[in-house]
Amino acid sequence: MSLIKRLEELEAKATPGPWYADTGDSYSPVRSDSGPICDCDVVEYDTEQGKINSLLIEEMRNSITKLLDLVKAVQDNLTIETPAEVLKALAALESFKME
Repeated sequence: MSLIKRLEELEAKATPGPWYADTGDSYSPVRSDSGPICDCDVVEYDTEQGKINSLLIEEMRNSITKLLDLVKAVQDNLTIETPAEVLKALAALESFKME
């Protein structure tokens, strides 16, 4: 199974987004509107890492649909045969906005 297919499968089965990182607690839970998703508990002396992990999980979950759409659009509509086309594709990715 390709990575894209696996991500699509997991996204479809996961708790719907948006997810939120609650970085005010020492164990940095990740939540959705329907309840808790997971805790990012790390070594008790390093709660900042748990907060960073929570924020990454939040951002990845909330961005996955748009990122998969972008990958599919590139796969469906882009033929890269020359260096100029590579540069054009990179420029398109750079200008892609998640909002």
